[in-house]
Amino acid sequence: MNLLLVILSCIAVVLLAFLIRVKPIWKNRYSGCDAYYYLLCVEEFRKHKRLPIILPDYYLLDIQEQWYPPGFVIFLSLLPKRFVEKYYWAIAPAIDCLTIALLYTTTYLLSGGIIVATIASLLYTLTLAVIVECSSLNSRPLGSFLLVATLLCIFAFAESYTVWFLLGYILFGVCLLMTHKMSAQLLYFILPLMSLIFWDPTYIAALLGIVAVTFLLFRSFFIKVLKGQWDILTFWNRNWKNLGAHQVYSSPIYGNESREDLGRIFQKGFKGLYRNARSMGLNITVILLIFPILHYSQLLLFDKQMLWLVILAYALAGATLLIPQLRFYGEGFKYLRMVAFPIAYLAITPLLYNWDVILHYQYSILPVTLIVSLWITLRTYKSTALTGWGSPSMGTNLNSTLEFLKNNSEVDAIMVIPLTYADTIAYHCRKKVVWGTHSYNFKVVEPFYPVLRKPLESFISEYNISHIMLDANHTAPETLQLSPVNRVFNAGHYQIYKTKEE
Repeated sequence: MNLLLVILSCIAVVLLAFLIRVKPIWKNRYSGCDAYYYLLCVEEFRKHKRLPIILPDYYLLDIQEQWYPPGFVIFLSLLPKRFVEKYYWAIAPAIDCLTIALLYTTTYLLSGGIIVATIASLLYTLTLAVIVECSSLNSRPLGSFLLVATLLCIFAFAESYTVWFLLGYILFGVCLLMTHKMSAQLLYFILPLMSLIFWDPTYIAALLGIVAVTFLLFRSFFIKVLKGQWDILTFWNRNWKNLGAHQVYSSPIYGNESREDLGRIFQKGFKGLYRNARSMGLNITVILLIFPILHYSQLLLFDKQMLWLVILAYALAGATLLIPQLRFYGEGFKYLRMVAFPIAYLAITPLLYNWDVILHYQYSILPVTLIVSLWITLRTYKSTALTGWGSPSMGTNLNSTLEFLKNNSEVDAIMVIPLTYADTIAYHCRKKVVWGTHSYNFKVVEPFYPVLRKPLESFISEYNISHIMLDANHTAPETLQLSPVNRVFNAGHYQIYKTKEE
């Protein structure tokens, strides 16, 4: 009977989490720029069953061999084809629900309490940083799940040296390195430091073992994955100042220096510092970690491992936000969503031990945290209700624009502004687009992204561009000196221009 209650409780929390993740994207669920790249890759992998995946030459600023870790594509290819094509919007939320089920199971096994496991799962469920990552089809939720599973096995092995945990972290670790770059980068950062903190070589040995097995299994292709990963890091080392910048309005060719670009991740002065600090607070549950920190000496080894995992992740996030030389390693706040699992677990540790704070914690501090998390989530739903999460969204105007591009024989290569529509066009229209960043050779992308460094005429000539698709809500056509005379299609704010006169 007790087992049945555990299962039913876990299912209830998972269903609630799924609804919370799907609710804000429901009206715009057939959206997301990354979604169509993955659907293209799945299509090709189903056909040829080979690595690396080789795409048709749709991306003019990319090589056809795809050096991005293919684990997510392989996972999608295992699902029924019609399911992926029709319900791809549900896949990221469903994967994140697997992480919640893992959290529930882990917490229950360690505490033996259904209520404690449910509370931990609810804290994770209401974490805004995680909810946002489920807004479209992408590899981040799977990367987070594999990271958590890998670290759980490593932590358990460091305490018990059980062979099953060794096999577990090797399996999950290899899958992680071949699935998601940023999750792998956090693993590379954390494990060597864990060995220093606990003065135990197990952690760094586990990392070396995972890398060695990945190399033995994939050999030259794993080298390409690492080369592609290094390529994107060096690209952002050169371009981090323009991360999140408006491609046109921040351009040295078309931009206006007096116009403030609010989209930039790294802004100057107090405003930029405040914005970055606010992004670090996307998970308010982290405040509750003050209690396990104050009772550190009473924690079990597993609890200490989880606590240091969070501390190191926040240290890395803070370093990438505050130290310019480290900003190439990625937006720091993205590392924080990967530790929502240990934060939710650590938040319920006072319920596992007889600490003097337990009564106040149970009846005031913990409920208030849950209520505030729910309020933040609902408030965010309200603020994004008009625009939706995940862009672009398939609608009447966009559908008719895509139909024009797809069925017009004069359309060959297309320049798309903004770039969020490029993968949509490549997938739906099977046309060439001026875009890349999926694989390798980011230097080719640099004149075009993150800001335009050359005039449009240069790209039109170099890549034989026949048409330009523009979202006028993103960029005014006069800014790019596009003439109404050359406009051949208009649907709402979507406009298409020919680049050459008859």
